[in-house]
Amino acid sequence: MQHGDLISVVLPNYNRARSIVRAMRGVLAQTYRNLELIVVDDASTDGSVDLIEAEAATDPRVRLVRHPINRGAAAARTTGVEAANGALVAFQDSDDQWLPDKLEVQMRAFAELSEDHVAVFCPEIIYGRDGEGRHKRYGPRRAACVPGPGIRIEGGDLSAAFARANLMTLQTVLLKKAAFHRAGGFDPRLRNNEDWDFNIRLSRLGPIGFIDTPLVVVFDSPDGISKNRRASLASQVRIFSKLRRSDVSSDTLSAHAVGVARLLSYEDRYKAARRYLGWAVSRTPTRPKCWVRYALSLSPLVARAVSHRQRRRWREGPARR
Repeated sequence: MQHGDLISVVLPNYNRARSIVRAMRGVLAQTYRNLELIVVDDASTDGSVDLIEAEAATDPRVRLVRHPINRGAAAARTTGVEAANGALVAFQDSDDQWLPDKLEVQMRAFAELSEDHVAVFCPEIIYGRDGEGRHKRYGPRRAACVPGPGIRIEGGDLSAAFARANLMTLQTVLLKKAAFHRAGGFDPRLRNNEDWDFNIRLSRLGPIGFIDTPLVVVFDSPDGISKNRRASLASQVRIFSKLRRSDVSSDTLSAHAVGVARLLSYEDRYKAARRYLGWAVSRTPTRPKCWVRYALSLSPLVARAVSHRQRRRWREGPARR
């Protein structure tokens, strides 16, 4: 990669009339000028397409691609990558914002890395706004950094770290388009956590660079995809199933099983949660927390009380990914 190469920025949109212009202008105002912005509209009905077309009329770097029917964010991003002319791809979301030098900083870092690197990424700042229920987790006026301060990140082989936690969101990454295709793209069956699933596969292809400077601001939205708890459960079950067929450590698999059990308990599916906890105990019998969780799950009344308390902490607790 060389500084000055064309970067294709993919921005999916679905009914984001209130924020799409800000997101587009944040990309077009980048100090790194050699870019194209591919906005993929996923069958919006709120008039946001008119706003996109108005921006495209003022800047030839903007292209609009439209889906006739709603296919989801993962499919929209895939459509954008397929339309990309650049050898490098970046992703932006319609309700988030980049700092003006985001691409410049990442491109300079990428150009200095060895050729086997497949991507670079940076931390993001999540800013919370007013909301109800779980949406209060990030706000109002509450900020959090992802990856958090307790997580030490150094560039290189991040496959083990990415298998344990979702540390690289799509807005923060600049990657080679060829690596996107080699990794298999996004899983179309996932409506949530498709970035985590993709990052796990991408990290197995080669080293990833890390720039320890926040260059992205994410505005927590009450209607964001990540707020769909059932979609989160379905996606984590699928990711867990994939990891079971790979060579990740027993500790990592056990942590995923506990995470699935927690989400199942939020849906009052305690028997199913107990099965995952039993699996975690069988794989990591020396972890006391797994035994404690499994023992608590044997009593429906206790399990219900614990899960309701966890649900409340999940809604109101500190930001965590």
